[in-house]
Amino acid sequence: DGHLLVMGRKDDMIMHNVWNVHPSWIEKHIKTQPDIEQVVVVPIPDEVNFQNICACVIRKPGRCDLTEEGVKAHFRTKYVDDEKDSICPTDVLFMDSFPESRPGRVDRQKLADLAADIIYKSKIATAGVQAINHILKRGH
Repeated sequence: DGHLLVMGRKDDMIMHNVWNVHPSWIEKHIKTQPDIEQVVVVPIPDEVNFQNICACVIRKPGRCDLTEEGVKAHFRTKYVDDEKDSICPTDVLFMDSFPESRPGRVDRQKLADLAADIIYKSKIATAGVQAINHILKRGH
């Protein structure tokens, strides 16, 4: 109808492959999952995709059975655009709390830094285990 609606801040935009994605587009669909208390989507630097999409999730009390794949599957059922697989979070991290810049306000930059640190350490650990397993298999 000739009107443009801008939601959120431009500097929060995630550049994932060829997509420019605002975190709120993903958050609003993920937070409809009944086991989720709070979700904040942040960018994670990536050599191939420029930035990956990470959903940081706080589960509702007593809802520990919610998995990363469960969050992704829920997003895919709620986001009705054809690009849902292209902008589905690449990572989901479950946390007890989020860093705050002031009471009640999530510090997105600190959260993004924390998420990137967790993901990189996990990838390094996984690569280390794979390397050790490869060496052990060659030794037999």
